[in-house]
Amino acid sequence: MIDVLVNRGTEGVLAGNADIRRVLVLPERPSWRDYARWLRDVARRYDLAIPVIPGDRPFAYALITARSRVGAVPALGQTGHWKRRFYDCVAVNDMQAPMVIQYLRLADCLGVERCYEVVPPVASDADTYLAGLVPFEWGKTRFAVLHLAPLRRYKRWTHEGWRLVVDRLVERDVPVLVSGGPAPEEKDYVREALGDRYGAVTDLTGRLSFPALATLLRHATVYVGPDTAVTHLAAATGAPTLALYGPTDPVRWGPCPARFMANRSPYAKTGGLQRAGNVVLFQGPGSCVPCQEEGCERHRDSFSRCLDELPSESVIAVLDEILSRQPPKMV
Repeated sequence: MIDVLVNRGTEGVLAGNADIRRVLVLPERPSWRDYARWLRDVARRYDLAIPVIPGDRPFAYALITARSRVGAVPALGQTGHWKRRFYDCVAVNDMQAPMVIQYLRLADCLGVERCYEVVPPVASDADTYLAGLVPFEWGKTRFAVLHLAPLRRYKRWTHEGWRLVVDRLVERDVPVLVSGGPAPEEKDYVREALGDRYGAVTDLTGRLSFPALATLLRHATVYVGPDTAVTHLAAATGAPTLALYGPTDPVRWGPCPARFMANRSPYAKTGGLQRAGNVVLFQGPGSCVPCQEEGCERHRDSFSRCLDELPSESVIAVLDEILSRQPPKMV
């Protein structure tokens, strides 16, 4: 039996996963009361703990919950490499490896055969919920899903670019659904970014669970989004995905295409246009791309020149290509 500990707000990604018995949830910044309640529930209750990232908090959780531990640790000589002394087996945190491969190295430690399949969330009531939310027959209609707002400013594309994408989809008679989280600032950003095009879209920000969104994405004609969790979800569902990346290294953080089974990244460490399965990954110009920094000013609220200069006409050309490959749905 497998229990998984996640930050509150992300647990929906695991909905319907048959391999998981229970999902445990903690706030991203737990209070002492949160910790006390959680400790009563999990302390030394498990045979094995597997922290998948090498941070201090996952390490502490592993010490608390189980006597046997397998985890990711920094390389020798890096800060925190001493943590390996507390593990039965370790996978070195390789900053050049795709995250999927990094996680699968933990399976190697356990002698478990690797499984490369990414499992999107499911919910039995998703179809019924969406039928009352989407203003057209989404199972029989060509439509696009756009996700405008990544968590960090340095991953954002331009307002003008998004408006022109909406214009092109409207011209091609493709209804546009906009996904997003429930935070007021995210909803405000969507309105600001779309401007006078806001009335041309159906705004579903804050109204979709991960399983409902995954259901929509499985039926979408195209998805367009930045470097964010929803873009990874779109790729995993098999949706034709146009990912707009900035300074992020696609080798490590690029969205894994559906049914990609190789022991390598589907992308190269370079800017420009890359194709892998159902994903087109597009990064802006510049010899520095991907710099793997938090924008040009090196902080989360920085601008990223590579995204600010990612030409909307080139993005729309790729969008047109994707749309041309998707035949009309049969009623």
